[in-house]
Amino acid sequence: MKMVFIAAGVALAASAVALSVFAGEDMLAVGSVAPDFSLLSSNGDTIKLSSFSGKKNVVLIFYPGDETPVCTKQLCEIRDSWESVSSHNAVAFGINPADIGKHQKFVKKQGYQFPLLVDDGSTVTK
Repeated sequence: MKMVFIAAGVALAASAVALSVFAGEDMLAVGSVAPDFSLLSSNGDTIKLSSFSGKKNVVLIFYPGDETPVCTKQLCEIRDSWESVSSHNAVAFGINPADIGKHQKFVKKQGYQFPLLVDDGSTVTK
């Protein structure tokens, strides 16, 4: 599965690997296979990472909070570049621990074409 990660608004591509942007003992090493996860989306469905394997490139945007200025700007960059994202056979997901209601309001207000995922307890983020 080809994975595409966003860090500080810059797209980084990697083949079937996770990219560690922040240093820390619990972080995946560069070159590690991204672990599978299932998270509830702002659309109300469950997204399973492995369901895109061999079908789509995946953009995962880990961000700390809905409605914060920097996070909003970064997610809006994806929204405003959606044609480029989709032209690379990609799907995008924003991920943070906010609840589904907060995510739904944020998506509607900003007009995101991609869902936000509820990472309750920040398990996937960790």
